[in-house]
Amino acid sequence: MTNKERLILQPNNHEQLLRHWLATNYYQIYDEEIIEDHDKIYEIIAAFPQKKHEYTLKELYFGPILMEKKSVVFQKNGKKFCKQSKKF
Repeated sequence: MTNKERLILQPNNHEQLLRHWLATNYYQIYDEEIIEDHDKIYEIIAAFPQKKHEYTLKELYFGPILMEKKSVVFQKNGKKFCKQSKKF
């Protein structure tokens, strides 16, 4: 990308890697949504060019904006993630 523009992204998995890529490529997340459709969870991430921005590990995995919004779908997905991570 040569001209940095606002991005609206919908990753199918590994959202934390996308958030990390955005941060290291000088994008800041300004909005996020999480929706559930037919038992599938989808995250939408919107970012704009900015000075380098760092996120905590928790923000990379759960989404800085999603953590603020705390929607029902986010809470449900967070519980599922915690159960899965306890298996390791």
